[in-house]
Amino acid sequence: MAHRGEWRAEIAAGWTLLATATYACGTGVSALVYYSFGLFVEPLQQHFGWSRGEISTALVFGSFGLVLAAPALGWCMDRVGARRVALVAIPALGLVLLLLSRFEGPRALFYSLFFLLNVAGIGTSSILYSRAVAGSFDAARGLALGLTLAGPGTAAILLPLLMTAVIGEWGWRAGFVTLALLAFSPWLPVWRWLRPSVAQAKPG
Repeated sequence: MAHRGEWRAEIAAGWTLLATATYACGTGVSALVYYSFGLFVEPLQQHFGWSRGEISTALVFGSFGLVLAAPALGWCMDRVGARRVALVAIPALGLVLLLLSRFEGPRALFYSLFFLLNVAGIGTSSILYSRAVAGSFDAARGLALGLTLAGPGTAAILLPLLMTAVIGEWGWRAGFVTLALLAFSPWLPVWRWLRPSVAQAKPG
């Protein structure tokens, strides 16, 4: 069993990486899209005249994108590292969300954008940030992973409140713009602090 001083030293040394991973995990593709999607259904129904089922089918296409992109994500992380992958995936996710904010049809394009959203955003998923954290902590690995995955849990609580207010006041297009801004927001912290070496300090 790891000595208490060891995991305290690791958390103290790597708290910036851990905070970055937690925040970025909560503003990644899974949290942003799946915790807010239900709030877009009614406005999209009213705007395009689609049924609830037709709109929800977009999530199926998104899931296909995740399934197809996940092996490529693992391959890329093994070769260039989680940080470099995230630095590309974060703006890619934000750009697709901006495209959704300007969407006018047809429905097939809507499905294609959700497929692309998940392919582009796979590098912002909990898979990547968990890998970065697991590779940076030893004695405190379990605690660090638990804290990282609290990011999406926090998003599940706060994001619907924010998006309800935004969509209710400014409409669904503003909703996608807001999601895009949230998607872009972790880029600088990831660039600055998602560096595995910062959490490797050992107690003296």
